[in-house]
Amino acid sequence: MYSEKDRGAYCKYCVLFQHALICDSRIITFGALVVVPLNNWKKATQKLLEHFGGSCRYHNKALELAENFKKTLTGQKVPIHHIIENSRTSQIKENRIKLMSIIDTIVTCGRQGIALRGHRDDLKHEINNPNANHGNFLELLKYRARGGDTTLETHLNTSSGNARYTSKTIQNELINIGGNSVRNSILRDVKNGVFFSVIADEATDSSNSEQLAISIRYVDKNCTTQESFLGFSECLLGVTGEALADSIISNLQTWNFELDDLRGQAYDGAGAMSGSNKGAAARLMEKYLKALYTHCASHRLNLCIARCCNIREVQNSMDIAGKISRFFSNSQKRQLFFESFLEDERKTKLKELCRTRWFERYDAFEVFIHLYKPLVTCLETLSEASVSEWNRETRQEANVLFNALLRFHALVVALMLTREVFLMTKSLSLKLQGSYVDIACVHKEVELVKQQVEKNRDQIEAYHQRIYDDAVTLARDVGTEEKMPRSVARQQHRANPEAKDPCEVFRRTITAPLLDHLSSQLQDRFNNSSQNSLHLFQFVALLPSELYGTAKDLTKNDIKDICSFYDKDLPSSFAVDTELQAWCMKWNNDKEGKECDTIPKTLKKTDKVSVFPNLYTLLHIGATLPVTSCTCERSISTLRVLKPSLRSTMTNNLLNGLAMLFVHRERSNTSSFNLENVVHEFAFFHPRRMELIDLGATKDDE
Repeated sequence: MYSEKDRGAYCKYCVLFQHALICDSRIITFGALVVVPLNNWKKATQKLLEHFGGSCRYHNKALELAENFKKTLTGQKVPIHHIIENSRTSQIKENRIKLMSIIDTIVTCGRQGIALRGHRDDLKHEINNPNANHGNFLELLKYRARGGDTTLETHLNTSSGNARYTSKTIQNELINIGGNSVRNSILRDVKNGVFFSVIADEATDSSNSEQLAISIRYVDKNCTTQESFLGFSECLLGVTGEALADSIISNLQTWNFELDDLRGQAYDGAGAMSGSNKGAAARLMEKYLKALYTHCASHRLNLCIARCCNIREVQNSMDIAGKISRFFSNSQKRQLFFESFLEDERKTKLKELCRTRWFERYDAFEVFIHLYKPLVTCLETLSEASVSEWNRETRQEANVLFNALLRFHALVVALMLTREVFLMTKSLSLKLQGSYVDIACVHKEVELVKQQVEKNRDQIEAYHQRIYDDAVTLARDVGTEEKMPRSVARQQHRANPEAKDPCEVFRRTITAPLLDHLSSQLQDRFNNSSQNSLHLFQFVALLPSELYGTAKDLTKNDIKDICSFYDKDLPSSFAVDTELQAWCMKWNNDKEGKECDTIPKTLKKTDKVSVFPNLYTLLHIGATLPVTSCTCERSISTLRVLKPSLRSTMTNNLLNGLAMLFVHRERSNTSSFNLENVVHEFAFFHPRRMELIDLGATKDDE
């Protein structure tokens, strides 16, 4: 290449790539044709031969650089910075795969309720000991590596101890992030539906700490009512109404819930929760006026049954049934002896009378009556056994229980009658245990039970006679005859009615009081005069099942209470009358209205945007209102799995993370749980030794 300015020749390759050649320390000092022109034409031939003849190292290097440059321009070769970037991207991807294997193992342990580690699995002398018990988590990682996860195997074998990401601290971080990920997915669903209600209940865990379980009720994007557990809160400040209310509010705020959208709350009937002045419900309503309190319907029904069973004969029969059940369940030898008297029976064990769920006593009574005959035979045999076969205590206790079973008035009749009373409330109790029951459904079911009780009370003679005949038949099968209970002129501690036969005595002393007590308790505890009940009736009035086949023409005045109470929630309250007119016209003759007998079913058939925006909002709020606190009770039952006596020192952060993964199995399974999001959150938690994410990325990029 000739330069007219310098009047000399240059090597274009060496000039263009001079900077790259300077960076190479092996290259000698440049001469002519590079930094100075070749203008000594007498020696030009010699200089050119030396430069281009193949012996000039830097010229050969320049030719190589030029060739690479051409290939890069034409796409035949990848630029070096791209190679470096691709290598880094590949490394990040590999690191994330390693961490996802670790996270997946932790989530699996959480979903299955498996303890991740013991007390000493992270000590150095234990880690290096191949025969030591390294805990479930580390052993599952090794099992996964042996199963073909080569990336994880390489990571575990080659990474340094502080970059392996298997320590208990990292486990806790990942569990906490995983639990928050599940909770955030619930929060997104709640925000789609706007309104929600809170449900709470407290219980004592294995470390004797009071734990407050918090759940919410909301309507998801598919117009389906959901009740979701959010976490446990340790009651460090006590279990007063103020402390519980503050705990609920602070936790919901920490979890980023908009408390202005709180529309209901449901707890049990404890004073700290339901107290009209200082209870948690009252304190929340002071701050959030629309958060109506509902006393758990399941607890109310249990109280109804418990109160109506205060009759002395009924209590005695329950006590005897409980003693007999414990007599056999506390001894395997006795249980096996009892089973020898059974012939092809499906039920071989007596059920314990549940202390809290009274409806389950129906099943216990059913089994007891079904096994009544073999029970009598077994206890009689035990009481007459020789000293060599059974000890004195067993024979004495069996004799007492045998004589109790043969007392016609104290056990047989009372058991049969109590079972029948429980049977009337069993279906309602079972429905109240469901997660998606709504206020309209409860209202209808309670009314049906009330009507059934009143009908049996009105027809008490026929009702009692049917049950009494079954009791007499059972008694005769075991050799007991019906007889009048003992009576005296003055009786202070039990009923002493004047009657002509045993049937009438038991009707007056057991059947009639049972039905009267149950009827009055249902009326008192499921009354229709409270503010919630007024709301309930007006929500029920909107159901298509109430309108179908009628000529009803609802107006805003028919639902004025809920329209006034939720006025600010309605999109356009002035249009309610117009919507009601169209609503009645739609459902008066539509056969689909028969099936829409609950608020959630009606909600799915309601046009939200164009036709019924106000009615949709009212129905949405009605579906959000809670009925029971059973969701919290189910969550509390997980404490026995997650925090048993061997793990009583678990912190609440770890407990909550594991509880979210364990309770919400449908959200933490492999198909719906996003491991990438957990890795992303973990990478931003604090700087990591292993590069997991692009330095230019932000926390919200994924």
